[in-house]
Amino acid sequence: MFGKRSEKVMTINSKFVAGLCLYLLTGLFVFNSYAGEETIEYQGGTYTGEVSNGAPHGQGTWTHPNREKYVGEWKDDKRHGQGTWTHPDGEMYVGKWRDYKFHGYGEWVHPDGEKYVGEFKNDLFHGQGTYTYPSGETYVGEFKDGLSHGQGTLSTPSGEKIVGEFKEDRPWNGIYYDSDGSVIGKISDGELTEK
Repeated sequence: MFGKRSEKVMTINSKFVAGLCLYLLTGLFVFNSYAGEETIEYQGGTYTGEVSNGAPHGQGTWTHPNREKYVGEWKDDKRHGQGTWTHPDGEMYVGKWRDYKFHGYGEWVHPDGEKYVGEFKNDLFHGQGTYTYPSGETYVGEFKDGLSHGQGTLSTPSGEKIVGEFKEDRPWNGIYYDSDGSVIGKISDGELTEK
């Protein structure tokens, strides 16, 4: 339908587009290879990544000789943004950082079985989250300054649970249920009254 002239124009256009893409990709590669990425000695270890004024800034990886490692975003010489921190003992955090602290949504795991998934503020559990104890108990609900505080549910591996208000890591006002869902008792001002 388009004829030989259209085929010729399409061939020229596709060569032009391919050449333009190659030119842009080459420019992008050259720009990125000189965008401040380097390897420096940093806090007893080695940092490789983007640098501004001699300090980590942008994407980078810090590795310590003891095998501690951080991979992620940096801002003005601090872990800031999305990142993953691992410790040689198995402890790990994946999530948001602000000024070198866990801050925002993240997941923290400890080798003894402790685990927290949820919101952090200044290195502490703060906001909505799920905390799993080494014993297998789980708390799902609100946290404040590192403690269960607010509305939540504490569940045991056997199926018992406490639903209600928690205050400074203690059940404060709520209902205690057995594994069948029957009420065992009521908690008022931190005191359990059995049914």
